[in-house]
Amino acid sequence: MKIQSSWDDFCPQNLKLAELLKEYKIPAIFFIDIGSSEAKHQVKILADMGFEIGAHTYSHPQDLKLLDDIELKHEIIDCRKELQEITGQEINWFCYPRGRYNEMVKSFVIEAGYKFARTTKVEVPWSFDPIEFYTSFHCFNRKEYNNKPWFNYAKDWLKFIDTNFKKKSEASDIHFWGHSWEIDKYNDWEKLEKLFKFIKRRYL
Repeated sequence: MKIQSSWDDFCPQNLKLAELLKEYKIPAIFFIDIGSSEAKHQVKILADMGFEIGAHTYSHPQDLKLLDDIELKHEIIDCRKELQEITGQEINWFCYPRGRYNEMVKSFVIEAGYKFARTTKVEVPWSFDPIEFYTSFHCFNRKEYNNKPWFNYAKDWLKFIDTNFKKKSEASDIHFWGHSWEIDKYNDWEKLEKLFKFIKRRYL
């Protein structure tokens, strides 16, 4: 089973998260909005640490669907070009800020050359549209979890996939995500480390 995590937004706690990911060898993509010099510096640090970088626009707009063509070009196409210059990586992933997009937004993602674009939708073990990639779970308490704490939901979801998809295939991939600022705000670092330990022991 392939395990992938991704982490959104620029914030100082990303570096603390990166150390934890390295310790437990959890694959990760960082989606960081690069509208400040501090964010660009952090992207360079994370890339140098060996993490994959994905695009998350410059300004993290509330809703990409409300932008005009010039703004979309800047936030999606120009952002990829600059990230490639900063990191030396081919930037293959885009993440829709707040998970808001439509077919027009997707067309700019495709034009920019991204291979994948991640949404904020959960409870789906795989996706058929690479430019509308769903996720397995979010490390945050959500209404979709029916009042179950995110940590318990995550473990149950991993066990469900393990039980129902025995063969290694795209249908058994896990892609979970979060924000380091949410982990910090709700003091969930201990829970996150327990999740990483669980994943490393069971799947890596």
